[in-house]
Amino acid sequence: MEMLNHLSANWRSSSTKTKIGIIAGSLLAISFMWYLGANGNGSFFQASLLGGKPAPFDGTTYPVKETINWVKLSGWNYTDFKSGMLDFTAAKCAGLIIDIPTYDKNVLKNNPSTLSWSGDDLNIRNTILTYVTADMGAYTGGSEAAVEYAGSH
Repeated sequence: MEMLNHLSANWRSSSTKTKIGIIAGSLLAISFMWYLGANGNGSFFQASLLGGKPAPFDGTTYPVKETINWVKLSGWNYTDFKSGMLDFTAAKCAGLIIDIPTYDKNVLKNNPSTLSWSGDDLNIRNTILTYVTADMGAYTGGSEAAVEYAGSH
């Protein structure tokens, strides 16, 4: 209420030229927004992102260069990891830190229950556990295939 009283007092003390400028500027802004929205059925100003298909996910720039080697976590270092007590330097020396896998939607489509615990399947598991939600996919937690456009994330 105090702010409204302050605005009201400022409005009353403003000159007529200032009031006309504020009103004219507001009307101009409203007219411009209406023009963008109405002209061409809103093709210039699209307030809704529904409809249309987004560009394919290109992997973007990674905020981190390394991640946990998920398939090498044992009970004790998983507990340390969850509690935030995992020492990064020691973990790196123990092979628990790896370069972040490349985002590859074809790798994410693999069903973890069909993968073995050896060879290249370990790399596939690390990728699935690093990207538990595919682009526009649903949360899988790494327990099932991560499929793009199967959810809302």
